[in-house]
Amino acid sequence: MLEIVGLAVSFGAAPALRGVGLRVAAGEAVSVLGANGAGKTTLLRAIMRRLPLDAGAIRIAGEDCGRLTTAQIVRRGVALCPEGRQLFQAMTVEDNLLLGAYGSPSRIARARLETVLGRVPWLRARLRQLAGSFSGGEQQMVAICRSLMGAPRLLLLDEPSSGLSPVAIAQIREMLQTVRHEDGMTMLLVEQNVALATALTTRCTVLNRGTVAFEGATASMADAGDLAEAYLGGAPS
Repeated sequence: MLEIVGLAVSFGAAPALRGVGLRVAAGEAVSVLGANGAGKTTLLRAIMRRLPLDAGAIRIAGEDCGRLTTAQIVRRGVALCPEGRQLFQAMTVEDNLLLGAYGSPSRIARARLETVLGRVPWLRARLRQLAGSFSGGEQQMVAICRSLMGAPRLLLLDEPSSGLSPVAIAQIREMLQTVRHEDGMTMLLVEQNVALATALTTRCTVLNRGTVAFEGATASMADAGDLAEAYLGGAPS
């Protein structure tokens, strides 16, 4: 579903990614781990074509997508749930969700909304509330649901556990596990929470200062304190 080869991205004279490569098979969930500043968010933004590439290739379902626009990437079935949720706080939850199906006929958008509400039933009674009135964990659930409104083949998630309580993280883990196993969703998860990454993915790529420092089983990161200390800035959480 996703293949990245020799990817290089820079901000001016400062390299952000150097020779990064990874693969995600259809129906697979893979995590990208690393400390702050490792290049994780830059990688997702490059996949979504929000940043120019210095070198390398991004292929989605075998198609070279390095020259496509963000809109064209979305039309090929890729959705990003961004770090920090980025909901429209002064809009209703329903309108936030429907924006996830922007460009789709109203009939299809409404059908997708029903599917999403089937995943998160408690949202149905709160569709008319402003998104800004929700707690952080609730807003993260809405942000994930908004990403699913596009019926993506590939879901990119940027730090979905950031700043959330253990209870909220558990709810998000349960939801993503359901989507992963029942829908066969292909996922690329960027995280610092190794416990969440281990629960959702079997393979991981660890970035360190813009390069691939480790590739292997996600569980090996949870079991190896030295790896976590070297590449994640501390023991697994």
